[in-house]
Amino acid sequence: MSERVTIPSSTQELQINNLQYEDAGLYECWATNPLSLDRKNRTFTVRVQAKPYFMQELQNVELGINETAEFKCLAAGDPRPSIEWYINGIPLPGTIL
Repeated sequence: MSERVTIPSSTQELQINNLQYEDAGLYECWATNPLSLDRKNRTFTVRVQAKPYFMQELQNVELGINETAEFKCLAAGDPRPSIEWYINGIPLPGTIL
């Protein structure tokens, strides 16, 4: 992350370029000066949202009658994506997760 973090000269800003999911977290800003040993701080949270993406590709299968097929749709994102199953473009009832 260090090469993506800059503090523009003579400003009181922190800049994170090309924000990544791992940049999420609790950040703190501390202020102090020679007039006091007392340091002041403020905290804030950075939440990085990500579009849904598939963690694993589904594979085509060929099975015989009376065999069992099991499929896992592993998707991630933030906010967490919902999963819906369809067959030939028609939603399968009760499959919205």
